[in-house]
Amino acid sequence: MIFHTTKIFLMSHNYISNMQNSIKESLKRKIPEEWIETREKNMKFITNGRIVDELNEIFGFDGWSTDIMGGEVIFDAPVNGKRKAIVKVHYKLTLTKHNCYKEDYGMGTAYGEDSIENAYKSAASDGLKRCARLLGNRLGNQLYLSDSN
Repeated sequence: MIFHTTKIFLMSHNYISNMQNSIKESLKRKIPEEWIETREKNMKFITNGRIVDELNEIFGFDGWSTDIMGGEVIFDAPVNGKRKAIVKVHYKLTLTKHNCYKEDYGMGTAYGEDSIENAYKSAASDGLKRCARLLGNRLGNQLYLSDSN
């Protein structure tokens, strides 16, 4: 009976070790050039859709979750005749099967009638990207490295 239990433990340990190595290798991979987009001031980014797809691919659809731990409106006032809102959120990305989480802040700015709601959406998007990049190159950290060009 002890041999059987030991064999199961070793098989389980090998499975976990192989899974961790696979995840580590996936996170080290470079971002495909066609995923990289550019916005004003030549700032490079990958879309939230890509981030979600990669999180699902690497960790499984049930292997991660997100939470907005808090948020605040930093600015809400008319600017040049249009309502402007700036929002900051405290964001948390949890890898549910790995007992690991990453936290960061996201910022969002929006104009118009629904500026606060849209600024919160933008801040949540930014928060997800900022947390995900802490996991590795494939999830956005590559864009922060000076040799990523």
